[in-house]
Amino acid sequence: MLAVAGSGMVLSVLAGAVTAPLTDSGIAKVLVVTAVAAVAKLAADVRAFGPPAGLMFVSAVGAAARLRAALDSCRAADAELRRVREKSPEALPDARDRLTRTVVALREAHSVAGGEPWTRGFSPEEVTAAEQAAYHSPAAAHASR
Repeated sequence: MLAVAGSGMVLSVLAGAVTAPLTDSGIAKVLVVTAVAAVAKLAADVRAFGPPAGLMFVSAVGAAARLRAALDSCRAADAELRRVREKSPEALPDARDRLTRTVVALREAHSVAGGEPWTRGFSPEEVTAAEQAAYHSPAAAHASR
């Protein structure tokens, strides 16, 4: 890695020396040095990570799994709120808070996974349905008090 960076610096100085008599513009020198530095950076990245294969994506690792877990948690919290409403109304505020936290986590996970091309196994309609059910549960729980 250090050898590649050193080579890039040597090449940029060499490129500057070659372009000095050809141009009077300082901008041309800066552009050449920048181009050489970019090539040196690419060479260092290729050496460290392998050659680029077409488009490169920065992905949120595990976004689909996180979304699936958030969806399952939201459904479980919704079911828990419905059960608590019937069996132990004194625990209703805690169940409502838990459901609120899971809806926020679901919304966040859905937002992160939304741009990922590898989020198979769920549909946006499934997420929307879980959110809507969760929004209606606290209202129904509040109305039944």
